[in-house]
Amino acid sequence: MRLVHTEVLSGLAANPALPPALLARFVADADDELSAELARRADLTADLEHVLAGRASVEDPAAMLVDPDPLVRMRLACWPGIGAAAVEALARDPDVDVLTSAAACQPLSAEVVAELMRDARPELLKALARNHHLPSAVLAVLAENDDEETHIALAENPGTPVEVLLPWLEHTGVHVRWALARRTDLPVDAYERLAEDSLPGAQRDVAANPALAETERGRALVARLALSDDRWLLQRLVHNPAIELGALERIVPNVRVGPVLLPRIARATTAELHVLAASPVPQVRALLAYRPDLPGDLVAALLKGAKLKVLRALAAQRALPVESIVDFVRGADVRAARAAAANPSLPVAEMERLLA
Repeated sequence: MRLVHTEVLSGLAANPALPPALLARFVADADDELSAELARRADLTADLEHVLAGRASVEDPAAMLVDPDPLVRMRLACWPGIGAAAVEALARDPDVDVLTSAAACQPLSAEVVAELMRDARPELLKALARNHHLPSAVLAVLAENDDEETHIALAENPGTPVEVLLPWLEHTGVHVRWALARRTDLPVDAYERLAEDSLPGAQRDVAANPALAETERGRALVARLALSDDRWLLQRLVHNPAIELGALERIVPNVRVGPVLLPRIARATTAELHVLAASPVPQVRALLAYRPDLPGDLVAALLKGAKLKVLRALAAQRALPVESIVDFVRGADVRAARAAAANPSLPVAEMERLLA
């Protein structure tokens, strides 16, 4: 039962309805693990933040910068906000792994970027191509390199100009085309071309792309893809917010979805939620449980005869009857107990009991 209690307290640490007095008591008594979870809350007072900060293990960036172990310096090279002087030093580190980490992660000065590009080692160019801080003009210059791994990194970098990428829709490197299919800023005709790719990987990535929901042609493409007999494509497609409810109802029983809130269910209207709740397909009804703001009548309907996986999702529902929330918190199932402890509708008296 100790494991259950620990998980319950982890859930309570995330509960946004935890009263200030109980939060202060929780912070005072929390161990290091729970302190780390409490530190993520947005409602901490300055005093509580100070208490939690005093328990955190803090590494000194200045000491890490001169540490003889390159693994320590490489870790520092991925930290945000370390300052321009530290970035300059790491970008000239003699260890290539430290150097590439800084080149990929840090906002670099124009002088350092020019130095690294003149160096021209493939691993450095690939690292620069991954850097989200670089100006689009620099990324466009990197695209002139014919290294496929650099092209993959550029295709994955949201800062790379679209006009640089469009000629790569027929790229000989399949991973480049797959990366393009995952981008959300391409014109819809690019997604239409990728959906006709000779290999299924690009088609499957297009199927999951939420950008298709933004245009009429994109939504039409989702409807066409829903007619595919590629099971793996359909498994990706059910995660697209543009999928029609009828297609969702038809596909869900034949693919593995997992315990997630599907985007189309997340954006469903109240009327659509009631339509889905009346579906003859039990898998569709079960997926409703992962939407946290269900009306009370739907929560009550889903509770009847629900399997364990659905019950775990329902434990987080605000509209769940109070006695059911308390039952979940005091039950033996770890996941349900944690979800219920994080439920804002958990009674304050039960919160007090957990912290007693």
